[in-house]
Amino acid sequence: MCNITSAPALKSELNQLGLIKALYDETNLRALVNLCARRLKRQYDSRDSQFLTLFLQYCLHQHHSGNAPVLTPQQREWSQMRPEFVVAQEIARHWKRRVMQPADIDEQHFLALLFQLLRIPDPINDDHEQDARLHNEIARMIERFRRQAGLSFSDEQGLSDQLYIHLAQALNRCQFNIGIDHSLPEEITRLYPRLMRTSREVLTDFEQHYGIQFSDAETGLVAVIFGAWLMQESDIQEKQVLLLTADDPELEQRIEQQLRELTLLPLNIKHLAVQQFQSQGAPREVVLVITPYATSLPLFSPPLIHATLPLGEHQQQRIKALLEA
Repeated sequence: MCNITSAPALKSELNQLGLIKALYDETNLRALVNLCARRLKRQYDSRDSQFLTLFLQYCLHQHHSGNAPVLTPQQREWSQMRPEFVVAQEIARHWKRRVMQPADIDEQHFLALLFQLLRIPDPINDDHEQDARLHNEIARMIERFRRQAGLSFSDEQGLSDQLYIHLAQALNRCQFNIGIDHSLPEEITRLYPRLMRTSREVLTDFEQHYGIQFSDAETGLVAVIFGAWLMQESDIQEKQVLLLTADDPELEQRIEQQLRELTLLPLNIKHLAVQQFQSQGAPREVVLVITPYATSLPLFSPPLIHATLPLGEHQQQRIKALLEA
């Protein structure tokens, strides 16, 4: 196995394989990268250009060592729909002219994927038919979210653009089983269970359209985008809730979870002992006090709800109205 991080070692191995120097020379490969950039109407900075040059050398090494990637039919179909595949074919033709040895079809798809992963989606200027397809599916997804959540966005175009940038890259990751950090969705599910669940539901038709299934990590990132744009509404702020505690932390945790299930909006739920509440009252910014324990109200207090689980329909509606007011 060659060391892809070491350009001199890689060139040495290419030389040992008997390849002509013109094929893996950095100057020639940079010219090839620049040609690809023009074909794709993109600009690569020096770092990306250096990476592409090194990776093309690596692909040459793998090809002439008899190592070829193996893709699924769905991955090939996905790759072939993108303009990057045309560029990959051009690279393969260029190499074939010099070595009289055709590149494996999956090598071409792999090269196309490389260019896809370096692409920075542009919701304004991207004009490929697959980009238009993605815009249409995002519009449908936003409509489903609005319908299910009963909440609207004042800047749907801004939301659509951000979802486009994210999902254009997420689709590539999902098609080729490229993972991302898994720590985020656990926290989102705990703090914003309804937002996570609603995001997962509105993604279902999107996933079916593309024949994929997003991981919890990818779904969590979509939920973050929806949540952030809900918070951008001028009259929506994080609501402060006070949960009065005593001697049953498990019950208190279940009440907190039910509160978070009631709204898509972010809640800042603080805990305070019943005795402290009776002597100190609630902070000024608190909009709701909730507790499973019997307690008397201080002279001045936000609305206080004595909660028994499961929360009744009337209690749920009252709490929801206070949180979303």
